[in-house]
Amino acid sequence: MRCGSCICNLLLVVGIASVIRPIKVDKRITKIHIPLGIVAMIVLLLLGNIAITGTELEISKTEGILLIVITGLYLIYTIYEEKVIEKEENKEEEKIKTISIAKTITYILLGITGLKIRSRSSGGQ
Repeated sequence: MRCGSCICNLLLVVGIASVIRPIKVDKRITKIHIPLGIVAMIVLLLLGNIAITGTELEISKTEGILLIVITGLYLIYTIYEEKVIEKEENKEEEKIKTISIAKTITYILLGITGLKIRSRSSGGQ
């Protein structure tokens, strides 16, 4: 099993990409996705190097199906997570958009009045 080449390729891609343009890392990535990626590499390493079902060091069909199921569950989790984040962002956008026109006009008039009063009291300087 050649997990070293997977790690090397991943680090080279991330390293070259970050040299070209700095990468912004979200907290979700460092708390959830990176540890899951490390666990996945360890599981793959163990399955490829430990003879669980047979005498040879190979990944059996059942282990392959298990890996596919785990990958599917991870994809479902990722899609669910993105939908939850999208809903939260939509709620935040709705909060921003809920200011009525009357309130907006009132704030503008109060701002102009305050600016006018303040400019007179400071002597126009």
